[in-house]
Amino acid sequence: MIEDSISNTRGKLFLKLGKAYSIANRPSEAIALLYSGLDFYKEKEDIEGQINSLIIIGEYYRKIGRYTDAERYLQMANELFDEANSYPELVIQLFNRIAAVESESGNSEFAMDYSNKALKISKEINHIHFQAVSLNEMGFLLEKKLDKKATQHYEMAKQIWKKIGYKRYYASVLANLSRYYYMNNNLEKSMLYLDTLETTIKGKNWETLEHNLYFRRADIYRLYGDFEEAYYYQGLYFDKVFKIYMKENDEKIQEIQSRHEIKENEWLIEKQGKQLEIEKAKIVTKEKRERWIIIGGSITSLLSIMLAMAYYALRKERKKLDVANMELEALNKQLTTTLEQKEVVVKEIYHRVKNNLNMLTGLIHLQLEGTTNRNIKEAIADLLTRAETISFVHQQLTDLVEKPRIKIGDFFDKFISNVTEPVTNSNASVKKEIFCPELYIPLKKAIPIVLITNELVTNSIKYAYHGQDDFVLGVKIECISDKINFCIFDNGNGIDDIGIIDHPKTVGFKLVKLLTEQLDAEFHYSKNRFSQFDISFKLD
Repeated sequence: MIEDSISNTRGKLFLKLGKAYSIANRPSEAIALLYSGLDFYKEKEDIEGQINSLIIIGEYYRKIGRYTDAERYLQMANELFDEANSYPELVIQLFNRIAAVESESGNSEFAMDYSNKALKISKEINHIHFQAVSLNEMGFLLEKKLDKKATQHYEMAKQIWKKIGYKRYYASVLANLSRYYYMNNNLEKSMLYLDTLETTIKGKNWETLEHNLYFRRADIYRLYGDFEEAYYYQGLYFDKVFKIYMKENDEKIQEIQSRHEIKENEWLIEKQGKQLEIEKAKIVTKEKRERWIIIGGSITSLLSIMLAMAYYALRKERKKLDVANMELEALNKQLTTTLEQKEVVVKEIYHRVKNNLNMLTGLIHLQLEGTTNRNIKEAIADLLTRAETISFVHQQLTDLVEKPRIKIGDFFDKFISNVTEPVTNSNASVKKEIFCPELYIPLKKAIPIVLITNELVTNSIKYAYHGQDDFVLGVKIECISDKINFCIFDNGNGIDDIGIIDHPKTVGFKLVKLLTEQLDAEFHYSKNRFSQFDISFKLD
């Protein structure tokens, strides 16, 4: 009995840690732990544990906008209920999650059907929290259909959560009611719910609800004609984003100024060197002239006097040369110190750019969690991937002053691992094939290359990989003379409509085309043993 209890605790620990890593935005660790929990319950033949694991995995994929994967895992959980008849709370959770996925996918009728089923079971077992969840979801569906019954469902959910003290849920339904009345031009009632919402979330640091509150208040005050209040709340909403934007621009200006000062100092060194060469040439010429005077002079005492005078003059000129050399050495030391200081500044700039990119991806994550529209969520997810890719490039920089660059082979290995780990599990994996010499790529070339890689590799994982064991994803890059030949390949089914290469319709292929034009590169697609994209361009 004790052994069963310990075993069950271990399975729950996998799932709790998986949820925690998901909240911390660490997808690789999150999905690995969730799959470990599922495998653990499969090994123990624990049907209840398997169902709970599948529901959590499906909800994870729903939150990141991968609705097809979410539907697949929730359907697997639904099929297991044929073997289990005594888990009503799990049934309610499953039906509510299916309703959420169907709602965000645009299937309102299916979503309403599952919400009704969940509500019915919740009433049968008298579980009021789950009743409120179903009522809130049904209210949202009715709101989308412009049905006035939406407010009845929202109000019932609100009363339940207020009664049982679930403040976060209570606050979210207040936001829903405010939005409903705003969309139906009842601004006064919308503002009343916003007042209650502001009191409820005060001091809680619930950013999504705060942004919702500020945005809605700004819009309502604008419609009232109270532009002072509207600007105030609009300022609260945009304050953080504006500060980040201004900070990034200031750092870019500093970087340009630093590089300009470095080039100016290099020019001064070169100018001083040329002046020194001229002075040396003058001295040499003068020495030759004085030598001929001595040779052509008398061998008498007059010659001795002239030699003495010439020697004195030569010593004087050499002293001038020594002084000039000392001044040049001091200038070189000063310029070396300046260059070292500028190097520190440039390193700090790249560090801040990387931090700002990480902050930007964090803001995009917040927007992703606050969006329910499937198309918007997928677009934000794609934008997030591209921002993370650029941030990943800055982490790989090896030379920050003379020529910022990355070691491209190490980058591809880490990058493809990051992309493939979230979609693989213990039963299937992606075989990586990376062929790359010891090659460094300048930053201005590296960013287009890795963005192209991001689009094509993500496209392969999204459309060519379906969990098969023999899936191969590879990158090959070689440098011949001053030309880079670069290809990405997989053993998927390939592209049926090759016309989208020259005339892209999707954002991804449009971005690939723009980036290849930026590189002045040749771009080709072929399908033989592998589905393969070939890109070639000059390195300089």
